[in-house]
Amino acid sequence: MKTFATIFILGAVFFVKSTSSAADAPRVSPSPIELLMDCGTAYSNRLTSNKFDSSVEFREATKITMEVAFRNVGEFFVFPETLTSGVSIVWDGKEYKQKQKQPNNSAGLGAAWPPKSCYHDYFSLSDFVVPPEELTSGRHTVAVRVNFLEANTFVLPDTGIPHVVSSNSKLTVLFIAQTNSNRQIYAESSALTIFIKTPK
Repeated sequence: MKTFATIFILGAVFFVKSTSSAADAPRVSPSPIELLMDCGTAYSNRLTSNKFDSSVEFREATKITMEVAFRNVGEFFVFPETLTSGVSIVWDGKEYKQKQKQPNNSAGLGAAWPPKSCYHDYFSLSDFVVPPEELTSGRHTVAVRVNFLEANTFVLPDTGIPHVVSSNSKLTVLFIAQTNSNRQIYAESSALTIFIKTPK
């Protein structure tokens, strides 16, 4: 009987610990955002805008561009800057944040991404604080992550009318039901292998 009581108490303690750990988890699972990434080189000129060539081998690390597809598989709207400002890079298993950017007066002009939508954006490796000694020649792995608060998302009432919500529109804010949650939304792309050559 004592053995049974001991097993029962140990099981109860384990259950309490596991449930408390789950309650403290800051991430939403499964994530309402999926990230798909490809590495290559981006070109833009007067005739061609945002032309992207996928590649595996690069002569210089500074030439690496990451094309990221943000797939909104959740039930909320989210503004582009909420996602793009929360992007970090995972270089050889270590996470690096974006460099501090100057305030952009045009920020907030993008339309919100609705549920079940997909958006593409481009990031350069030079946008992130990766130490120069980590950008050596040879084989590397790279992935992207995104973190943001669920409170920065919102839902709209189902009126049957398509919504186009701009983050600089003060009128539409009246109809937005913001999500009251301090949970952290997290997503990470699959890691890709790339090769860097030492410039001659």
